[in-house]
Amino acid sequence: IDWVLLVPALLLLLWPGDRLMASQVELLSFDRMGNRSEAINRRRWVYVRWLDPIRGFGGAFLLKISLPLTTDLWSYLPGAEYGLFVAVLGLGMIAQLYTRREEGVLLGPVGYAVGMLFVLVPWPAAAVAVVSGITSLFAFRQVAAFFGFAAMVVGLVGMLFETPIIWLLPAVGVLLIPVSAGLMTGRTLEIPVPAETQSKN
Repeated sequence: IDWVLLVPALLLLLWPGDRLMASQVELLSFDRMGNRSEAINRRRWVYVRWLDPIRGFGGAFLLKISLPLTTDLWSYLPGAEYGLFVAVLGLGMIAQLYTRREEGVLLGPVGYAVGMLFVLVPWPAAAVAVVSGITSLFAFRQVAAFFGFAAMVVGLVGMLFETPIIWLLPAVGVLLIPVSAGLMTGRTLEIPVPAETQSKN
């Protein structure tokens, strides 16, 4: 295990996303987003657009090479390291769901999940899954739909591309965590967006 790489990987993956968001970022459901005006400060998109996807990608990439997991075959897979890999990914996704910004909701870590996905499966499978998730988000107007459909599609497309099962299982599993958490807690998944800029008039 390469601890020099493992430590930053753990920090990137396990640090709660709620703690990284500025106070000007708020959580909204898909329907509530449709009622907002365009008066937003574009600089507040830094976390929403870039930081979370980069954090998910960088953390998963560093974790994978730090253990190291360089084989696609079960017979050569180091069990303890792989178990740690899967556990950290799962705990990281769980850690992203908690938020103190609003009662009765969970943070929907869409960007974080997208970043992780591009490490776990080949980019064509990840890209198709992300597009399918975004399409279902608009179709069903539920943040949970993104995770559910992305998990289903990445599983199907991953098998089509013959993605090794040792990477496909964690990819599907982490995407299903937000959906399962929402069902078990009865809370709504909401996504972070820039707060509206107050008018000076």
